Amino acid sequence: MADNESTERKIKDYKKLKVQLEHQIYEAATRNTCEKRKKRTRRLIVRGAILESFIPDAESYTDDEIKQLLISAFGAIPDKLREEIFRKKNE
Repeated sequence: MADNESTERKIKDYKKLKVQLEHQIYEAATRNTCEKRKKRTRRLIVRGAILESFIPDAESYTDDEIKQLLISAFGAIPDKLREEIFRKKNE
């Protein structure tokens, strides 16, 4: 009888441990997602600020006007030069 109770207790303990570990995995995944989102947000802010620093009176333009300005600027670069400029770092 004691063996049966001991086994049942171990099963209960392992189930509790399993739930705890599943929760830890969930929390780690949530932290990872949050960190990625914060990094992306920071990157977008920094790069947006860099781009705005090249456009005089940038705050007076609409988002669509900025988009068109960038399309015009990058579209004016010859294809081969654009490929060279934007070639992935790892190549």
